Amino acid sequence: MLTKDRKITRKIKEILLTSKLSGVLEKMIRKEIGSLSSKELHKEMKHRTLELYLNYISF
Repeated sequence: MLTKDRKITRKIKEILLTSKLSGVLEKMIRKEIGSLSSKELHKEMKHRTLELYLNYISF
């Protein structure tokens, strides 16, 4: 769980969480769509990350 602390341990946790999310998204996209070029994969991952974020936050 991330807190609002501004410590190095929080940054490390953020990096690890980002890495895990990236891996899960990549596997999910490759399973759904199949083979993509690196550029297409990167674009799709950005799209999905934004979609997840916008569905999570409250306006």
